[in-house]
Amino acid sequence: MRKLAALGLGMAFVLGSIAMAATPASARSHHHHHHHHHHPATPAVPVCGPGTVLVTSLNQCFPFPFPSGAFGTGGSSGSAGGAGITISPSTVTMTAGGSATTGSFNRTFTMSGLPSLTTFNITAGGGGCTITVSGSPVATNSTSHSVSFGLSNTTGSCAQGGYPVNATSTPGGAVFTAFVTFSR
Repeated sequence: MRKLAALGLGMAFVLGSIAMAATPASARSHHHHHHHHHHPATPAVPVCGPGTVLVTSLNQCFPFPFPSGAFGTGGSSGSAGGAGITISPSTVTMTAGGSATTGSFNRTFTMSGLPSLTTFNITAGGGGCTITVSGSPVATNSTSHSVSFGLSNTTGSCAQGGYPVNATSTPGGAVFTAFVTFSR
């Protein structure tokens, strides 16, 4: 009888141990891990009012055309940490246009401080100043952080002031902006 009781207790202990070991495993199989992905907040794109324009690489509105000299000698910004973008020349004297304050131009520009081994599409103008870009897309190589391209306006419709020149990387879409001031 004692052997039977000892066997019964032994069996109870073994079965109890198995049951207790199985409980956390079965509980784990029913527990679901929920991963919450937190994305960084995207800054709101401002709505620009009359007489202003959105500079996308700065995510800010500015009076348009930009006041002469507003960005010093070319000014710069970059959505991919591209501070230090410059353009040369940064000031251009236009030939006479349709009024005393408008004009046309045709110049070759060099934008510097761009990432190497990258292709860029160049765009420029706005506010009634249609600027034609020649030589785009352009690309930097392994040693040069500069690109050259032509900008022109033949209609004489550009008002005096500063205008953005954007270099948008392809692929990727990072926008680097420099500013050119047109004067008469």
